[in-house]
Amino acid sequence: MTTFVNVREQVLQEVNKLPDEKLSYLLQFIQKIQDYSPSNHDAIIDPLADFIGGVEQGSLAQNIEQDLYE
Repeated sequence: MTTFVNVREQVLQEVNKLPDEKLSYLLQFIQKIQDYSPSNHDAIIDPLADFIGGVEQGSLAQNIEQDLYE
């Protein structure tokens, strides 16, 4: 069974193996997950989510055969 202490030790060991140029990426990631909250996680991130339902169903494919095979 992995304890939190073991996980922390493993993380620190892996951090110590990273080259200096990758540490800034790691810091950004850590800051991002520190700001994480479950309410933010449930938010829709998909940029097309607002478009869903924006057109009538099927209207995008109307007369597609004619356009494809002209």
